[in-house]
Amino acid sequence: MMRDRVFLSARCTFQTEYHTMTRRFHPCVRMGLVLTLAFLIPVGCSEGDGLPRQEITGSVLFDGKPLATGSIQFQPGGGPGEGSVGAGAVIQDGKYQIDREKGLTPGSYRVVILSHDSSIQPVQEDVPGGGVRLAPELIPPQYNVKTTLTAEVVAEKPNVFDYDLQKK
Repeated sequence: MMRDRVFLSARCTFQTEYHTMTRRFHPCVRMGLVLTLAFLIPVGCSEGDGLPRQEITGSVLFDGKPLATGSIQFQPGGGPGEGSVGAGAVIQDGKYQIDREKGLTPGSYRVVILSHDSSIQPVQEDVPGGGVRLAPELIPPQYNVKTTLTAEVVAEKPNVFDYDLQKK
């Protein structure tokens, strides 16, 4: 009999705690949370960022031959009339493409082209932090760290930028 009373007491305590936990939020608060989520989810999944982005394509030659592999970066200059977003692409067999969804906005850009000698593997250096020495840069500085290359992106017209880089 005593055992039944203890069991009943424990069961009632559990039911009361469970009932309290399930009623934690007032029905109006719960409805507010549901409505907030209903409005936020479509915003998070919306397509595009509203910028007038343009598709960018082109080719890169190095000493008259298509650049085997590398990367191209378009960096906004930051002044009036200059592009507001940067973008980049991989160069493969002398060709590159930046799709419109990730493209550039109209304006002026600095262009940086990089390519490392793929025949030389990166070397792990024995320094604090485990540094890695990259393969040497094939492209001369006037096309990357001291670039003289530019691009002018225009709205609703083909933006094709071809570059013929010289070793010296």
